[in-house]
Amino acid sequence: MPSNPQQTYWLHYLWIYGFVILAFGVVWEMNRTTTKTKKPSGEARPDSIDAMVFAGASQKTKTPMLRNTNHTQEFEQFKTEVERQAYLYPQFFLLESPSFQKKVALTFDDGPDTTVTPEVLRILKAQKVKATFFVVGFKILRHKALLQQMLDEGHCIGNHSFDHPNFKTQAWPTVWQEQVEKTEKLTEKLTGKKMRFVRPPYGQLTDAQIKELGKKDYRVVNWSIDAYDWDNQKNDPEAVCDRIMNNIHPGAIILMHNGEKRGNTVLALPALIRRLRAEGYEPVALDELLATMAYHRSAQE
Repeated sequence: MPSNPQQTYWLHYLWIYGFVILAFGVVWEMNRTTTKTKKPSGEARPDSIDAMVFAGASQKTKTPMLRNTNHTQEFEQFKTEVERQAYLYPQFFLLESPSFQKKVALTFDDGPDTTVTPEVLRILKAQKVKATFFVVGFKILRHKALLQQMLDEGHCIGNHSFDHPNFKTQAWPTVWQEQVEKTEKLTEKLTGKKMRFVRPPYGQLTDAQIKELGKKDYRVVNWSIDAYDWDNQKNDPEAVCDRIMNNIHPGAIILMHNGEKRGNTVLALPALIRRLRAEGYEPVALDELLATMAYHRSAQE
């Protein structure tokens, strides 16, 4: 032990200096490792909707968008509203998949129908494509065999209400009891499936209704691309394909229809599937696209 006060001073000084250098090195190494393993912000989005539930508000994501452009005041108001809801309730109200994989979902509303639905199913089977059908309750009662065929051929089914009202014009108890629950009980009785995906007619519902459905573990699924196959002024088969391909993106949810008088949808579908695959996109069912369950677990499971 040094007896010289000056030596003691310098030893203390060197000890403190060494400690500071050591601490700085540890902090620098931690920061370097974190920087090295950190993903770019564009890749930080979770690959499943359920992952978003647990990631919480701190999870960085792209802003979901309705990709069509239509410049009418009505459309712009709708676009603003659904994008706002998708931003506020990303775990419950969906316009697209959070994944960046080149997968997309073809979704068909307003069926089943005895003319259009069998043709859509025939094309999907021939092309080895799985899709999602948002079914209407009163039509299920008329065409039970088509509902079962959808499931037998590996497609998903979702809830599109019982008789297609605008949810925003109805109180929550009516929406739940007369539209969502009524259709769910019917499909469960016929198929054993309790549908988890809900698509409100016209894509419209209130914030309060979104939250109520979220509490019950439903996922409200709208779309990021509207094919406009429902609009007789815009549903030429080639125009339908072009509209979709001009707006296509990874994780797209594409709105189409298989209700009555949608023959142009049938005509557009084979070319659409070919063009999607030519661009490297694979159509899949919604449960695969969103990496989440399409159906609620039954009490027996």
